[in-house]
Amino acid sequence: MVIFKYDEIPHGKSRKELDPDPAEFDFDGLEVEQIHLKVDFMKNQQSTTVTFEVNAETQLVCDRSLDSFPKTLTGRYQVIFKVGTEFDEEADEAWRPLDISSNKIDISKEVRDTILLSVPVKKLHPRFYDENGEETPFEQSFPDEPRVDPRWETLKELKNKLNQN
Repeated sequence: MVIFKYDEIPHGKSRKELDPDPAEFDFDGLEVEQIHLKVDFMKNQQSTTVTFEVNAETQLVCDRSLDSFPKTLTGRYQVIFKVGTEFDEEADEAWRPLDISSNKIDISKEVRDTILLSVPVKKLHPRFYDENGEETPFEQSFPDEPRVDPRWETLKELKNKLNQN
């Protein structure tokens, strides 16, 4: 989990880098091998702004070939912790209430969500991209396989026989 003690964060700007254990998060089937966080704090009397950049080393499964491949997921997020305000989830999700008496700031949920939201919708193995980084057409991905299903040829022959009669 990614929890900081509020009283250990200095006033003004500060930065921490850490590598939390991926096993502490629930990634819903995503295989995360390593997480690296750069967390920037901006603390004043009324609020503490937490901005973080996350890099996660993952193993994804290609949608085209079902081969596993490594992928670095990156994301950035900012949340503001305000002192003494009630949290209204519908009003603004970019801030959280700060209870100074608990002496902790927890950004575990935000880190998890940022990683999950950075998973690409289309997961393709790097071999399915050309030298310019463009996706190769599906037909060119598997050149050894016939382009036309051979069963269509049999059906065409049957159709031609029926049309001749």
